[in-house]
Amino acid sequence: MTKLPRHLHYFDYAVPDNMLANLYPGTMVNIPWKNFFIKGVVKDLASASSFEKVKAIKNIDTRITLLPYQLKLVDWFAQYYYYSAAGILKIILPELPKKAGLSRKEEVFVPFKKLSIKKDLKAVSDQVLREKSGGYLLFPYNYDYKIKFYLDLCERVVAEKKQILILFPQIYKVQDFYQYLPESLRCATEVLSSESHTAKNRYFEAWKRMRTGEKKIVLGTRSAVFAPLLRPELIVVDDAHAEDYKQGDQNPRYEVVNVAQQIQELTGCKLILSSLAPRIEDSFVAKEKKYKLISLGEPFKKIKVLDLNDERKRQKRFTYLSEEMLLSLEDNLARDKRAILIVNKKGLYSYFFCEDCGYEALCPHCKLPLILEKTNELVCHHCQYAEKIPLLCPKCGGVKLKKLGMGVSQVERTLRELFGSAVVEYDSGKKQSFFNNSIIVSANLNLPELVWQNVGLFIFCYVDSLVYLADFNSNYKLYSLLTENFSRINGQQSAKVLVQTCFPENAAFKYLAEDYKAFYKQELLARETFHYPPFSRAIKIFFQHHDLSVCEREARDLYLKLRGRFEVTEPYLYYHQKVRKKYRYQLVVLILKQISVEKENQLLKDIPDFWIIDKNPVNLL
Repeated sequence: MTKLPRHLHYFDYAVPDNMLANLYPGTMVNIPWKNFFIKGVVKDLASASSFEKVKAIKNIDTRITLLPYQLKLVDWFAQYYYYSAAGILKIILPELPKKAGLSRKEEVFVPFKKLSIKKDLKAVSDQVLREKSGGYLLFPYNYDYKIKFYLDLCERVVAEKKQILILFPQIYKVQDFYQYLPESLRCATEVLSSESHTAKNRYFEAWKRMRTGEKKIVLGTRSAVFAPLLRPELIVVDDAHAEDYKQGDQNPRYEVVNVAQQIQELTGCKLILSSLAPRIEDSFVAKEKKYKLISLGEPFKKIKVLDLNDERKRQKRFTYLSEEMLLSLEDNLARDKRAILIVNKKGLYSYFFCEDCGYEALCPHCKLPLILEKTNELVCHHCQYAEKIPLLCPKCGGVKLKKLGMGVSQVERTLRELFGSAVVEYDSGKKQSFFNNSIIVSANLNLPELVWQNVGLFIFCYVDSLVYLADFNSNYKLYSLLTENFSRINGQQSAKVLVQTCFPENAAFKYLAEDYKAFYKQELLARETFHYPPFSRAIKIFFQHHDLSVCEREARDLYLKLRGRFEVTEPYLYYHQKVRKKYRYQLVVLILKQISVEKENQLLKDIPDFWIIDKNPVNLL
């Protein structure tokens, strides 16, 4: 298997008579390619070829065979994502070991953690598994009830000698769930992650165990959606809204939910999308395809949104440390409870400039504002570039250098002056321990489970930077980010939540304490007005080059070719401007009519191979 241009998928080869009896679709074979041999997979068998001369396959490799549904999935994937079938096989199939023999599997001891809840959820799992096929939306839910529901599903599926695939957005969530599995289920479980692919022999052995049906439970992150399931009964996509399910850093740029829905259609298995804030697109599809709703609890509603504009009028100055927030922190410490305070900005200050000439400290690679850190360095957190703070303006030599904005370190420093050693800044790179009566300040939202114990107060001190993003998905991303974090304290009855903002009228804040349905209706109306997904298929295409003028020229040329066929934007620079020291120019195509994928590919055929296609992007920035 080798990478091919987008439009090339299959080639004809002759089959020697002595191999014909053992050859069928899905079989792996060795085929001649230029002056060497490569691996290929048989797509179909034909009595003749339209080519006069075809080379013959060398031999059959019996170590790997694709399942019938996987062959169909490759066809669909190639058409839908406009990508070569050979390239798709490279992400579906394991690399074959060069040496014979089993690889040694490294066993990591994970202590069993018993889930102590009295609620019986077997009736819910029984109802799901009794259905012949169908889709489900798990929303809303209590975290413990959700885990118990997953465990019940696993027990039933293993008992029926079928297979269940449960996908999680991050590996730590896979590990969190694995600890609840009793030994009787662990021996039937295969755990996959991106690291699995780097240990080639171990992944090959895992692939065979799933392909033969030996492993009945498969847990994994994004790439595990391609696990070979011999008897698939159920696919669960946990936190289905998470951006980690979108492969956005390399080709092909697929979405797990979309692939899982296609596998469901091909195999007839059930599909559960679990989310506390379902994506607008997923809710729309769920309504169209009549997904059934599963509710396991109530959404968290002890939320108070603080309008910082009112705070500014009272204090006659602007601050993100509101009076109510400080009083709440003081009261929480008195109750011997832990507080978590989120600031969505790293460093001390987010903006460094010269008052005389207007010079701005920007990253030379990304063109993003450099952030002032505690270390007296200006740092870009996108590409890790760093430089010392200049004493004089690099542009005019002036001394009026100013720092503005806020960061998590600045908030931590100010709170420490008020509350002393109770204030701690969370650092994911260090091992830290926290007292019950502590204030944990963090810019990181993926806080480990230990941090969330005995929490009495959760504060979003600063998230307004997300409101400024001029993107169709910005409101939903903010709403989802807030909602998901509230769920972490849902079981702690006395806990409360404060959200501070200068934009209380924004839909993400306005509907926080209300039903998700109100937010969904508002977003759907706005997207229909501007023809955004789910009322269109969005395709972001981009070109990268070290020379900005080359980028501009290529983008302009392609824009002139495409306009008139689609609703297409004028070329524009990517939000970060540069990625890995290359400028990135992009266009966005909105396909408004529900045309077939085949027709769509005909319209896209003029896009050169050196342009990257990102279908259904998570943002248009």
